[in-house]
Amino acid sequence: MQVLGRALAELDSLEQAEALMRESLKVREDNFPVGHWVIASSVSHLGAVIAKRKRFAEAESLLVMSERKLVELRGEEAPPVRDARLRLVTLYDSWNRPDDAARWRALLAVPPTED
Repeated sequence: MQVLGRALAELDSLEQAEALMRESLKVREDNFPVGHWVIASSVSHLGAVIAKRKRFAEAESLLVMSERKLVELRGEEAPPVRDARLRLVTLYDSWNRPDDAARWRALLAVPPTED
């Protein structure tokens, strides 16, 4: 459902995309333990669709919350964290908030730490 929702969002079928993203999120919430990283990832994808619908404040809330949860659960360098941050950059670019977009871009440019 999530893959189809993402595809529909790219085709600007945003109402259908949002419905599928919400359904996908519900399935994950029903089948994964509370706090699992895939739930946070689904929230991030839902936020991206909501941002495309220009409901920027609602999208920001979802995207920031999911990024924080993904960092907590997967760590700074995890691919889902990078993807979530890219979605935040896209949100702030679309919302015409260049300072916020630049802040998230800067986080993307930080090289991974060596142990």
